[in-house]
Amino acid sequence: MRQICEEHIKAQILQFSNFMDSMANVPFLKKMDKCWQDHGRKMIMIRNIFLFLDRTYVFQFSMLSSIWDMGLELFKSHIICEQSVQSKTVNGILLLIEKERNGEMIDQGLVERLLVMLSDLQ
Repeated sequence: MRQICEEHIKAQILQFSNFMDSMANVPFLKKMDKCWQDHGRKMIMIRNIFLFLDRTYVFQFSMLSSIWDMGLELFKSHIICEQSVQSKTVNGILLLIEKERNGEMIDQGLVERLLVMLSDLQ
């Protein structure tokens, strides 16, 4: 299952790397937010399907991560740890915060969700 999840996440990386340089900050951040939200929904669905396995088998072997933790680890290692994606995400968030401080209207929900994402992935 880890391998299948990893292949899916690698496909998501291509989505970012193909358009990242040409994409403005806000559309990029919205795409990152959508990717994170989709990833979370899919991992919850997988976790719910394999709930019994996750609660019994995984906890017997301390070296195995839960399905949720595995999903977070994969997202972090393949998307957020990609230096160019991480830089564009953090710089985009900082730019939006600066715009808000200068009196411009921004999507505060987007900033909040992305900050929660970064916090969850720490």
